[in-house]
Amino acid sequence: MSGLAMISALAAPCSAHAQSANADAAVGWLKGADCPTLGQPLQLSSLATPEQRTEAKQKALRIASDGVSQIASAQQQRALALGKLQQTGSSPSKGMQRELDNLNTAIQDKLATVALGLVQWTQANWIDQALINPAYPSDATGPHPLKAFVTEAPVLQSAIQPYEAMPGADRWLQPIQAKYQACLVATQNSIMDYNGALLKFEADKSNNPAQIQAMISKYAVMSSGFTAPGVAAPAALKPLQDRVAYLNDVEAQRREAERKERERLAAIERERIEKERQAKCNADLQVAKSKHLPLAQQFVSAIGAEDLERAVKTLHPDVVIDSPSTSGGRNRSAGLVAARKRLSEGFSSGNGGTTKAPGIYGCGSISSSVITSRGRATMRFTFRDGRISRIDINT
Repeated sequence: MSGLAMISALAAPCSAHAQSANADAAVGWLKGADCPTLGQPLQLSSLATPEQRTEAKQKALRIASDGVSQIASAQQQRALALGKLQQTGSSPSKGMQRELDNLNTAIQDKLATVALGLVQWTQANWIDQALINPAYPSDATGPHPLKAFVTEAPVLQSAIQPYEAMPGADRWLQPIQAKYQACLVATQNSIMDYNGALLKFEADKSNNPAQIQAMISKYAVMSSGFTAPGVAAPAALKPLQDRVAYLNDVEAQRREAERKERERLAAIERERIEKERQAKCNADLQVAKSKHLPLAQQFVSAIGAEDLERAVKTLHPDVVIDSPSTSGGRNRSAGLVAARKRLSEGFSSGNGGTTKAPGIYGCGSISSSVITSRGRATMRFTFRDGRISRIDINT
């Protein structure tokens, strides 16, 4: 008897022990069976027509649904019988033991019957999967050819879920679900391979990695992607992934080249700015040496000699003198009259102190140190129109 004919025969009524053996054989066949091959459906007379397949699937789901309450009833009877034994503390009689054995057998028998039905449910799905039209170009707007079968996966899950905690679920039901999921991935991958040449053509034309990645995602209708235990990735996938990797590499190289060009231009700009700064600095130094420093020297010399008129001659008419105030703020005077008054008051106070000769610092900045009874201070000079236009004194 062939494997397929055997599966059909297994669905026939039989004894409880034979039903468990049948479930073992059916699930064993399913685990070892090849996943659906496009265009080559299983040849089962009991599932030859769409109507037969629909009826078989509906029947399997009814059996699974009814089995929940039937097994629950048997488990309840078994619990009651065991409760009586616990109360009496005695060993079960032969009749009681026979009753318990029959209940255990009934539970396993019903679980085996559910498993046999779901194997046939899977077979019916596999036949329909093999008959789908796998043509699915990248610009197709309709649903993926496998979409309907993917949405049926939760139906199988719902049928199995109430039995998951029962003994025998891992032996019969969980392998059915695992095989169905794995074969969905396998069929999904076969559909991608069927359209592989067209996909590669479209990918080779595209310079947009995101567009190619969207093409890949369009064919991955399974949440697990293109991988499942015992299932090979589609051969059509790698050329697309390689194209994406190539385009990403090209883009990375372009960005790196742009970054280096930006750095090169920035370095040129920094060099230009530095040259301009240095040229201005050199020019300012020349002016400071030839014009500003002599003025500052004349002013400092006049201050040291307490020669008010000579000091005032070096000052601009709008000169500003800014210095710390004894009250803690700043004492600011503006104009030649105010400057003359401050210098005169400084001379008369006797706190003129010692003023060092001015020097040039940086790019033409001129300052001079002053030491008085109040401490040390620095005079910084600013120039305009050949005169000293500002004196900032800071302690």
